[in-house]
Amino acid sequence: MSTNSFGLECAHCASSDLSGTKIDDTIEVVCQACGHQWLRTPADVCRYCGSTDVETTSRDTTKWYAAQEETWTAEEIVRHCRKCRRSSQETRWLDPVYGYWSREDFAAMTVVELREQALNWGLDATAMHKKELIQMLVIESANEIWTRAQLERMPTAELRKLANSFDVTTKGRPISHLVNQILKKQQDGE
Repeated sequence: MSTNSFGLECAHCASSDLSGTKIDDTIEVVCQACGHQWLRTPADVCRYCGSTDVETTSRDTTKWYAAQEETWTAEEIVRHCRKCRRSSQETRWLDPVYGYWSREDFAAMTVVELREQALNWGLDATAMHKKELIQMLVIESANEIWTRAQLERMPTAELRKLANSFDVTTKGRPISHLVNQILKKQQDGE
């Protein structure tokens, strides 16, 4: 049986009639022929040349914030392309389960990290300097109400996490549905 454009086929029936839904950093693949489902992690791609000949390394780091008595964890991911020999770095902060961000938390971040956090919260941080970013994020961290514009600007993975926190079903739902359900739950006071 021939394979699809991704070179994948079902391990159960060898069909290439597959569909996929991106969920965070993985893809849920469903065989349309037999219904078998599995998760796969997409190959890393060089952001500069598009090559998949990429070496990825990651390490976890932690920071203790005494004022909040919390430990924050970050995953630092470095991707090095063997073709164009360029590297990119990404830091993913894992929020603590409880607690608010403080001005000191934001001050310890780089401008890139501040802009990434603003993007994750659906805020427009283009052309802002560090001081302005910190002020905006401090105000927003205490705000528990999301606007439609913020939700629509959020990266899909962050929006799905937020929807899950509101007990909104995310699987197979379009972004517009998630936004509407979050706004409805906020309005209902849930």
